[in-house]
Amino acid sequence: MGRYLRFGLLALSATAASAQPERDVVADDSAIEMPEQMGSEPPVEWNWQSSQTPVFQPYQPFPPQPFPPQPVSGDSLVGDLAKYRERLVVECQRNPSHCSHVADLDDAIRAINDAFGRHERCRLVVEAYVIQYRNPLRDRNRHVVGQVAREFDIACLSSLEPRLGDLQIAVPAHLDPKMSSAVALLEDAVGPFCSGLIMGNRFVTALHCLERGRNGGAPDWPNLRIRPIDGRSSAGWRVGRPVKTGNERSSFTAEDWAILPIQTDEAIGAPAVVLETLGARPAAAITIGHYIDYAHTTYSGSAPAWRQSVRWPRDGLCQAIVVRDGCLQLFCQSTRGFSGAPIFRVRSSPSEPLAVIGFVSGPGDEPDVGCVPRLADSTAAVSARRIRIP
Repeated sequence: MGRYLRFGLLALSATAASAQPERDVVADDSAIEMPEQMGSEPPVEWNWQSSQTPVFQPYQPFPPQPFPPQPVSGDSLVGDLAKYRERLVVECQRNPSHCSHVADLDDAIRAINDAFGRHERCRLVVEAYVIQYRNPLRDRNRHVVGQVAREFDIACLSSLEPRLGDLQIAVPAHLDPKMSSAVALLEDAVGPFCSGLIMGNRFVTALHCLERGRNGGAPDWPNLRIRPIDGRSSAGWRVGRPVKTGNERSSFTAEDWAILPIQTDEAIGAPAVVLETLGARPAAAITIGHYIDYAHTTYSGSAPAWRQSVRWPRDGLCQAIVVRDGCLQLFCQSTRGFSGAPIFRVRSSPSEPLAVIGFVSGPGDEPDVGCVPRLADSTAAVSARRIRIP
């Protein structure tokens, strides 16, 4: 049955009080690090108006701390959530108004269990991928060896381009066409390295993608462009330096966003998108980004490499919860290249607005993540409520 299924049965038996949820809950101050206790590096000054090319230093050496978003193993994830749930139960006993947090977490766990039940092959192969992905001795681009990367890709991720092996998956892949019109890959002369959202004539992505560029250096501004994943621009569009960013002096995850102007004479044609605050309840989500190990997979068509790299988690394998003002925890199959990717709320009907609840940042246990609790088997994300498009 597996550890995550056994815990799921336990979660199903949980009860909760009807009080209004209060999300900023820490069940045991001695067990969870608060942001004030976390170490932080001195902020890097960046003058966007300077005519000189800025030189940036990463927040942490790379390795030992992995910066990219993290894929999810069902067993270890639910084990991690089980520990967090125990702390919430203690807090619930102290203060009944906090009991709704337990029910919220149970909802997320049930959804994750159900998804892994539908995608049994993903549950079987993801652990091998996660082990290699997190190996600090691997190359700094965090590439995973061929067969493991290919198995994870087919079992856990959906693709724009048909892949050999897709027919073995019982659950078909679907992508909301409006979502595909709103997402673009951020690339330099080498190719894609981050993802983001098109809103009018602006592009929203992760600030660390610009601070680190590709592999930790300053971005290649002359060659920096975005490529809408629906292919409506054959060459992509240039982007300028940010018109607005988060404050890197503050909580890193909550401020890990940047807004860049899109520089093109072409019609951008992006759909209307609402930046929405995720409420107390967990939400089924979709995040669309660049999968760095896409080349290990064989495709049935002859699409360009950038299009072959576009991925999103298979149906149900992405859940989001609020853990702190400005921060989301994302339980999702995301990897390096998904940084900056918009997190869409799953729409129940085409009449609902296209809503983005956040943007992918990095691992949920990064020392300067600024979100509580720090969960090892999750990805921390910026809440969309932090962002105002100028």
